[in-house]
Amino acid sequence: MDKNSPWRARFERVLRAALAHAEPKIIIWGPGQHHVDYEKRRRIKEAIRNEVPYGEVNFPEDPEMDDADSGIIRDGDLDAAELLQAVAADIVIALDASKSVAEEIARYSTNPKIAAKLFVVAPAERRPSYHDAILEKLTVYFVSDEEWVTCHETTKLCLIHVRTWCVDDYAKHSN
Repeated sequence: MDKNSPWRARFERVLRAALAHAEPKIIIWGPGQHHVDYEKRRRIKEAIRNEVPYGEVNFPEDPEMDDADSGIIRDGDLDAAELLQAVAADIVIALDASKSVAEEIARYSTNPKIAAKLFVVAPAERRPSYHDAILEKLTVYFVSDEEWVTCHETTKLCLIHVRTWCVDDYAKHSN
């Protein structure tokens, strides 16, 4: 589409309005601080925060998440905390770069309420570990090994997913 077309200008206005009004609650699952891919997860978190100024983007292990669920569930129960956070979130992004994230994806792909909001990006080498039953329930993108290293496309995919959610939410709640 021509970047100067009236439709393009209108689409950009709609996106700006949607992002300006959106308040999504987003959880990003991924490798922990001591994992080589943690920096990718942090960059994606910052990119989304810059894109959606009124959204909340957190990792499950962020101190504010511990404070928020304290006393609601049994303290120290990581499975219950993950479940509560995933159900309460609008979007759950999973960067499948570690065994623990793969386990979360497998566990929550069976929960329709969570599976509907789960967005997964994984290195292409992990494709064989995804059974058709999981792929039918989730949005999963596989990226090349080279892309996994640079993380540019992965970040872009996450931003597009968040933008789409924001436009959908705007459509549901605007006049």
